[in-house]
Amino acid sequence: MAKLVIRFGLDSMVPEAKDNFIAPKLSQLTAPKLEFVPAERRQYLTVFILNTDLTLRMSNLLRQCCFNFIRKAEYALDEYCSGASALRQYIATMDVSVQWYFAALRHFEHCLAHLYEGVRYLNRIHKAINPDSYEPQFSR
Repeated sequence: MAKLVIRFGLDSMVPEAKDNFIAPKLSQLTAPKLEFVPAERRQYLTVFILNTDLTLRMSNLLRQCCFNFIRKAEYALDEYCSGASALRQYIATMDVSVQWYFAALRHFEHCLAHLYEGVRYLNRIHKAINPDSYEPQFSR
């Protein structure tokens, strides 16, 4: 007696289905160009804390904004490295699972969120240093 086996999984999914159900042009993702960021980086937040304790003198508001900017920049780098690693893992196992794709997506989204918050702190630093600077007003 013959046995009929029907298999459905990512390895049997046609590229158009991946593009329609998961992400546009996902089937064309083969070798992403990712910038290398070494895992062992200098910890700038620690250096900043030591310098503000020993040598730097600034207002409390400016110190807090600088501290938070550096913190957000370090978090963004960490998320980028995690996203790049997950994306490489997805490329290696792309016909088996999409969990690594969604992990990479999550890390890159968190990276962008930290970058956005870092820019907000930079704007506050600029405002603290130059309180009379021109600030454009946009109407809706």
